[in-house]
Amino acid sequence: MLKLIMPNILVIPDTHFGYACKKAFKTFYDTIRKMEAVTPFSHVVQVGDLYELYNISRFPKSMNLTTPAEEIKIARESAETMWANVRSICKKAKLYQIKGNHCNRIHKLIVDRLPELSDLIDFNHLWHFKSVLTLDDIRDELIIKCGKSQVVFMHGYKTKLGDHMAHNLENTACGHSHAGGTVFKRHKDRILWELNAGCLADLESRPLQYTPQKKYHKHMNGFGVIDDFGPRFIPIINGDLWIK
Repeated sequence: MLKLIMPNILVIPDTHFGYACKKAFKTFYDTIRKMEAVTPFSHVVQVGDLYELYNISRFPKSMNLTTPAEEIKIARESAETMWANVRSICKKAKLYQIKGNHCNRIHKLIVDRLPELSDLIDFNHLWHFKSVLTLDDIRDELIIKCGKSQVVFMHGYKTKLGDHMAHNLENTACGHSHAGGTVFKRHKDRILWELNAGCLADLESRPLQYTPQKKYHKHMNGFGVIDDFGPRFIPIINGDLWIK
């Protein structure tokens, strides 16, 4: 077993449960199981947009897919399955759940329709799971010490890879844009980086059809890993690892 100095961190990207990619998830589980056998993960962070919540979006949508109640039920069951699978694979890891902009759709709907009750209705339990630490405020960042530096984990709100790193002036891992990748930048005597973990959503599903181009877009399935060898995005193409 390889002994690492840094934590070995698994970054689970936007899953958009209700509309996740089953084939990509199978490859994801198979791959992290092999990784865990070589060097166990110390931390697992899901960086937000756990649920799609398509039916309560403010954007134009079809109501012919599921009802809001059905979508939330399916999404919650899928999230419970994911965290159970991750716990069974990464047995010694600390688990963290971050919330993203899609996670705020319920609150925004309540504020819009029932502002007088917005402080009384709480749906935070939907993002709480056994043995998982959840950051309830979507503005919260999770910070994990890595050697002499630290990594800021956040869902994100900027779309250009590297912009969160440039704003934080810290190593940053995020999701949001679905554009998986890693970028490095020298800042004085430091090398800073940003890791975007991509997504595990079904890119062919109706809710994901908002890109300006059908084939030539930047969204990628995959996930992230951070260890002694640095941050890296591991792409999953058509349900399979991009390289075998």
